[in-house]
Amino acid sequence: MTQAENMRLLEQMTRLAIDGGHQVFGWALTSFGCPIRGDVPIEDALRVGQWWKDIGATWVGFGDTTGVANPVQVDRFYDAVLGAGFTRDEVVIHFHDTRGWGVANSLVALNKGFRYFDTSFGAVGGQPQTGAAMYHRGFAGNTCTEDLVGMFEELGVDTGIDLVQMLAAGRRAEEVLGRQLRSNFLQAGPVPHEGITYDKQRGILEDAPTAK
Repeated sequence: MTQAENMRLLEQMTRLAIDGGHQVFGWALTSFGCPIRGDVPIEDALRVGQWWKDIGATWVGFGDTTGVANPVQVDRFYDAVLGAGFTRDEVVIHFHDTRGWGVANSLVALNKGFRYFDTSFGAVGGQPQTGAAMYHRGFAGNTCTEDLVGMFEELGVDTGIDLVQMLAAGRRAEEVLGRQLRSNFLQAGPVPHEGITYDKQRGILEDAPTAK
């Protein structure tokens, strides 16, 4: 279907959801670049985001769905988002890590005051139909939850997430999928401040042994 046809269908679904007492989270996908169209003007992404607000969405996500965004582009994009009247409390940040830039792009958004980030354990997920990356060999799409939360906490950002429990969930994700996932933080562990070490096998932080 065309984009216009899709938007009419989404509006009908949104009305039903809101009438049923639900809140709606709307996505403007491939906001930073499209594998079919190529470069996407910021104005087009903002138009879709505003359309979601107009039909009642509580949150709007601008998705870098195939991992093409870079930090300079992100800086300009979110300046335009704020300039268009979107608030930091209604926008959700979503970068794919297809080319390894997801954490860097998220840091740019964080520095602009955005609070909500959509990620996945071990960077699982992706769009294998829209690019040449070998997703089934580990080149997954989404920004890794463990890496992003670990970096934010190291920067002094209180994410409200328990690092020990997060790492346990990351290990469980590897067990379920039967392979090592794309999480640097899970492999290396938190930075060992003040004599604290990380036991990867047990997934716990503990006091480092004292030298005798």
